[in-house]
Parts: sequence; structure tokens; C-alpha cells
Amino acid sequence: MLAIVADRWDPDRGGRERYAADLVAHLRSEGRTVDCVPSDGLERVEATRILALTPAPRATHYQPHGGLLARAFEGERASMESVVRRALFRPALRLNRRRQRLIDDERRLLDGGTALMVFSEATAHELTDGGVDRSRIVVSRPGVDRQRFHPGTAGAARVTGSALQLTFVGHNFVLKGLHAAIQTVATLRRGGVDASLTVAGRGPMRAFHRLAERECVAGHVRFAGALSQHDVAGLHRTSDALIHPTFYDPFPRVIPEALASGCPVITTACCGAAEILTHGRHGFVVSDPRDVESLADAASQLTRSDRRACMGRAAAELGASFEHTAHFRETSRWIFGERGA
Repeated sequence: MLAIVADRWDPDRGGRERYAADLVAHLRSEGRTVDCVPSDGLERVEATRILALTPAPRATHYQPHGGLLARAFEGERASMESVVRRALFRPALRLNRRRQRLIDDERRLLDGGTALMVFSEATAHELTDGGVDRSRIVVSRPGVDRQRFHPGTAGAARVTGSALQLTFVGHNFVLKGLHAAIQTVATLRRGGVDASLTVAGRGPMRAFHRLAERECVAGHVRFAGALSQHDVAGLHRTSDALIHPTFYDPFPRVIPEALASGCPVITTACCGAAEILTHGRHGFVVSDPRDVESLADAASQLTRSDRRACMGRAAAELGASFEHTAHFRETSRWIFGERGA
């Protein structure tokens, strides 16, 4: 029996939770016996294999969905706008018992014999830089449901429009750089580009409403809330670009989902999925998530309908190479071995 351990089992909460639900469905379709276990229920579980999506004792397999925790927490610190909050972050982290326990649990997994699967070469390099033997690491990039995420016919219609439609999709607004996305729209509009932003995701929005008002773009930023996957796919198909100016993200599935929908991506070098993009072909990769001018310059290049159409086709071609069933089959082989594939 396989036990899969996660903090929460709510596929509407975020990418990790949705991934977990999809993986469980696939494994059960293979006839596997899978038990879904919350982090605080592991001591009651008897299983020959334990896959941890967040650090957990006794795990035989570990997928660090949020990346290495120390790096993820540093990304969180870097994303804070307040200089004072950034200064206080590390002392507060040392006093946070839950986070310190997770860091300790992860270190034990990395120092032991736990099998490791990561979603990007960037995360694999983080592991090896930390002393983990490369032979323990499998890199398998998550795929997308291509029956849902595809260009359709909307892409051809979108390029004829005059306004630049940007989309932000994510639940952790601060870490994923929503403030930079809103400032990018403001910069574009000050430069004469008729740009707007749709924000899809769940989280505290008051500060971002205030930011949009300060930047004089409140009428051009729409907060759509948490959307179904069907609606997210439709949003990608009617957008000129996904803007994902993250401060740290190992490999968000929203990137290949947007690509598969024919939507170019604007992201940062802090995103593991940047390694699959060719800058200027499938989208744009900006070095610094705070470099709003570079984000705006990248987005402005999509105001040309011919450029948008060309990049949309290239994005769709790249996105079509990420198929979720293939990834889940590889994950099954990693967990159960070749005989179990």
C-alpha cells in the first residue's frame, strides 16, 4: 500500500493539492491502493511506501513541491515590500516551531536514503549544491490535462484586439509577485499601452486593491477570485500573456497550462519553469521580479498582433509536449519500480 502525505487534501487550495488529487486518481486507475494522509496522521499509517509532498518522517519518497524549504523561505523574505519585515523575517523564522520542524524533517529526508523526485533541473541543482547525491534524484516535469488546456480557436481571435490582456494565476499573491504584476500594468498604461490584468486566485486582496488604486489602475485590474480549472483554461485562451513575476517557484503547473493554451508566459529567473522557455519565443524571462520596467517592456512586445500570434503558436507547441498522464506514469514507476509500471 502507498500512503501519500500532504498538509491539506483540498484540490481547490492550490497547485500542490490539485496535483495530489490528480496523482491519486491516476494511481487508483492503475489499480493501486492509495491512502491519503494528513501530515498529523502519519503515525497511524501502516504502508510499505510513503510519498511525502511536504516533509514527513518515515517517507520513502519525497517530492519537494515548494522547493527546498530554506530557499522557499528566503524567497518569501525577498518578496516582502517592507524593509523592516525583511529584516525581522530570519529571527522570526528561527522562533517559528512549525517551520523549524519542517526544515528539520526535510533535512533528515535529504540526509537519509529517501528517494527524491523534483520538477525542474533548477531544484535538482539546489539539492546537489546542498550535498545530495545526483543518483538519488529523478527530474520529472509535471504535465497538463491537454483535453482542457489547449489553444482552441480563441488565440486567432485575440490577436486582432487592441487592448493588452494579461493574466495572473496563483494563490500566494506576495510570493508569486502580484504587486509587480499590478505595477507592470500601471507602467504599461503610463507608456500609452491599453493594458489590463485579470487576477485568478484566493488570498488576502485588500493590500492589492489599495496598490491598484495608488497606481491609478483600479479600473483595469479585475480580481476574479478562485476559478475552476475549466475557467482558468478559458482565461488563458483569451489572454495575451500569463504574467508570473515570482520570487521563488520550483515548477508551477500554471506555466505549462498557459503554454498549452497558446498563451505566452512572462516570468522570472526565480521560477524553475523558466528553464523550459526560450526567451522571446515562448515568452520572456526577467532576472529580477522587482524589475517592473523589464516586465513592462516584455509585455509591450505582445501588442504587435504578428508577434503575439507567432509566440502563441510556439507556446502551444511547447505546451503540447507536457502531458500529465506521461508524468504520472513516470511517477508510478519511480514509486513502485519497473515491475509496478
